[in-house]
Amino acid sequence: MSHELTTTPCGMGHRATVYLSNSATVLIIQRLLVNSDNIVRLVSIVTVEGRFAGYGMDLLYELRSPLGPTTERLKEMLPDFIQETVEYLHQTAHIYHCDIRMGNIMVNGQGGLKLIDFDIAEIDVSASPRTYFPTAQFFLGICHRLDHLDVGMSVFLMFMVLSDKREEIPANALDSFNFYIDNNLQRSAYFQHVQDTVQGKLRAHLERPDAELSMPYNYGEC
Repeated sequence: MSHELTTTPCGMGHRATVYLSNSATVLIIQRLLVNSDNIVRLVSIVTVEGRFAGYGMDLLYELRSPLGPTTERLKEMLPDFIQETVEYLHQTAHIYHCDIRMGNIMVNGQGGLKLIDFDIAEIDVSASPRTYFPTAQFFLGICHRLDHLDVGMSVFLMFMVLSDKREEIPANALDSFNFYIDNNLQRSAYFQHVQDTVQGKLRAHLERPDAELSMPYNYGEC
């Protein structure tokens, strides 16, 4: 069984279609999206008294935005709303989506800035917001409910987090994650159930005889 992978380079008027096996599809996904340099590079995982406190990181290439260059802030630590409790989805299923909120931003093990939400499988692609940076949009089709990563908005939110304009950040930004930390739910049956559900959806999609994978991928100044 094969899947169809369609790529559309930025600034080019053609599409290249490649037919891939399941294993090759997974490798392509990981190479193009999971392991691609994406806004930041992970430098270190910071802990305080044995508890997760944040990520040390380097900002990578400059991305055009209304906020100007982002390369001035290097080796900044993201606040602790980026919690260790959500890493399992990136480690196991490499899921991305369109629910763009500060509480959903994290850096994965490969150093990419990602978005996360526990209800990821229920996010419908039709609800994805239009990006203001059409050349900086990564899109991964992996099941009926497609997931989306908007790089431009991620840069905007990261700028807010790392800037001195702390009044722009909601006072309750940490509340949802504090609940999981305070109740030690990162090792609970609930998290295991969510992980198993996501993996099951991925397996079911790849085993469908008519499954089709379409991934527009942007190059150049993306």
